[in-house]
Amino acid sequence: NIRYEYNKILKNYIENNV
Repeated sequence: NIRYEYNKILKNYIENNV
């Protein structure tokens, strides 16, 4: 489930950059 992992990482990255 690479797509799920990518989405999770992307969300984490965005949340950490807020």
